[in-house]
Amino acid sequence: MEKKSQKKDGRYTTLEDRKDMQELDCFISSQLLAGIKEAVTEVRPVNDRVILARLDAKPRPMNIIQVYLPTTAGEEVEVKDVYAKIQREIDEIPKIERLVIMGDFNTKIGSIKDHVACGKFGLTETNERGEMLLDWMENNNLIT
Repeated sequence: MEKKSQKKDGRYTTLEDRKDMQELDCFISSQLLAGIKEAVTEVRPVNDRVILARLDAKPRPMNIIQVYLPTTAGEEVEVKDVYAKIQREIDEIPKIERLVIMGDFNTKIGSIKDHVACGKFGLTETNERGEMLLDWMENNNLIT
């Protein structure tokens, strides 16, 4: 039986649709990692919004954290929980290793000279979630 996706205002409305998107994301991620599978030493889902891949790269190991944060319609508690989970993963990674954090943070970031993390390279107005991301990035010495 074929399942039909129902969207409201372009957003998935059912848990099944969300699971389908997560499976697609995992499939795409696994296909990308297949090209470098000899270097992949670990792929671990942290939760349903965060996945970690560890590569035996040269000259240092590389850690890639893929993130999908809730939209601005989502609860701030859930957003903060995801940041806390990412933070726990970052804290476990030795400082000498490389770190890439990527994904959909569902934020808007504009040109903000006060934030070293982005500087003048933003594209639009910064929303509240964008400020939260920039503050978090600066606290972790990360840049975009």
